[in-house]
Amino acid sequence: MSMNELFGLAGAKPKLITRITSGTGAYVPTADMARCLIRRQGAGGAGGSSTVGSGGGGGAGAFVENWERVPIAGITYSVGVGGVGSTNNVVSGSATRCGNLIAPGGGGGGNTAGGDGGALGMNTAASIGGMPGVSGGAGGGPGVKGAAPGYTLASANAGNGQSTAATGGGGGDSVMGVGGAGAVNSSSNGSAPIVGYGGGGGGAAASYIGGTGGGGCIEIWDFGA
Repeated sequence: MSMNELFGLAGAKPKLITRITSGTGAYVPTADMARCLIRRQGAGGAGGSSTVGSGGGGGAGAFVENWERVPIAGITYSVGVGGVGSTNNVVSGSATRCGNLIAPGGGGGGNTAGGDGGALGMNTAASIGGMPGVSGGAGGGPGVKGAAPGYTLASANAGNGQSTAATGGGGGDSVMGVGGAGAVNSSSNGSAPIVGYGGGGGGAAASYIGGTGGGGCIEIWDFGA
């Protein structure tokens, strides 16, 4: 759907804005063939943990949005779940889906490296099926901040995000959230994101628990028929 089609009437405003943060189901629009902006945020990966050293941060989930007309029968959705932090495991976040488009989840942090962000095929702002999207930021390695959205390669791009990292790696940032902090010393866990959706969890100190990744999210801006 083109912007001209959606905003053909001056002063168009959404009739309903719905935010869905968990579960599966179907969204029923305000009218048949309603004009909708659908924003999808994949879930973040858990921070890493190791028995011998600090873990890397989890990667953030990708973000995908598009305009489409939704029939009165509705459109199905599934919201991604963040990777659950644990010891000595790599746990990725799951994808968020609404209709036919998917926002991939972020990768879990490893024993010595950050997890890559949910990728749309490129290490920059990318597109999927012609629809705009942004890959999730990678998690940082031990002691390194995570990456900003759009930078998925953990080894090359960690450090330009907003998370903090002292001992464990910081979680990657998503379009809709900030990554969790890495462990602050040699005897602490990594932190889960506390801001927004889809950020990666912070990496833990040796034998401690990595932070759980941020859950996904769907926003539907319904402008009616």
